[in-house]
Order: sequence, then structure tokens, then C-alpha cells
Amino acid sequence: MKDLHSKVGVLSALSPALTTATTDTAGNAIDLQGFNSLAFVAQTGAVTTTTASISLRVQESDTSTASDFSDVAAADLIGSNPAFTAGATSIANAVRKVGYNGAKRYARIVRTGAASATGNVGAIAVLGHPVDAPAA
Repeated sequence: MKDLHSKVGVLSALSPALTTATTDTAGNAIDLQGFNSLAFVAQTGAVTTTTASISLRVQESDTSTASDFSDVAAADLIGSNPAFTAGATSIANAVRKVGYNGAKRYARIVRTGAASATGNVGAIAVLGHPVDAPAA
């Protein structure tokens, strides 16, 4: 069996919360220093509205200052921004992932406000390919 534990860092990217607000909620600034790859993993919990739709987007910045972040170009994403869209399958207890392939030092995930969304969502950042292994 191969060792993954020593080769990744894991940080809270977006604390799990109920998504009833119509305003965007920015997650934590993730510092990529010391790592060469990043993926965000988002997960929903209970969703009480069957027509709910929960969207997230990745942002990047050269600094950790909140106002400096801007949306990541699609070319710098591996996959697409996570979205939990109601349809034939339930969005409750679902998982989505997206990779970041940009050149900025900081990245974060933002939950897009939507009045129709009544559900819990959170995200973690998985940092990989550490410059110095094992990763702490």
C-alpha cells in the first residue's frame, strides 16, 4: 500500500454551513506555498428544498487580502467549479471536486448565494506535491 498521508496537506476551505443567504460567502484563503498542487473537495449535507441549487467558485490572489481575490479562469481549473444542482438525483450528501492549476500563491472557494438553496455545504482544500515531504 502506498502512503498518501505524508504527501498531502488538508485545510478547512469553507466551514460547513446552511446555505440560505442570497449573498456570497468566501472561504478561507489557502496558501499554496510549499505545495505544487491544490484541489478543493466540497460536500453537501442535509438539503431540505428539493429544488435547491448550490454553486461554488474558485478564486485566486497574490495576497491573502480578501478584496484582492478574483475568479479563476476556466483554463486554470481542472474540472469545473463545483455545483450541486437539483435534478433526477438528490443533491443531499453529495461530493464534488475541482483542481486549481493557476500561478497565484493563494486560492479560496466561494459559495454563491442563491435564495432557492436550503442545504448544508462545506469544503476542504487538499494540497499536494509538497516541496519538502513529508507534509505536516
